[in-house]
Amino acid sequence: MKSGKIKDEDGDLIPDAVEDTAAEVKRRAKNVKKELKDVGDAIKEVGNQIGDVGGAAKGKPRRGRKPKKK
Repeated sequence: MKSGKIKDEDGDLIPDAVEDTAAEVKRRAKNVKKELKDVGDAIKEVGNQIGDVGGAAKGKPRRGRKPKKK
């Protein structure tokens, strides 16, 4: 480290490349967590609507959100 072969700007004995990589991994993990939450919400919505498929096959009127009136 003292010979200058490893870049360490802040002098905390952790190479800057390792610090940058750790920050990138943390950022990506946060994005993955957010996407998994979105997927979970979508799966819940599908679960709420799956019962309507059988009714539609039987010819019952459509349930759920009513279409907008123009």
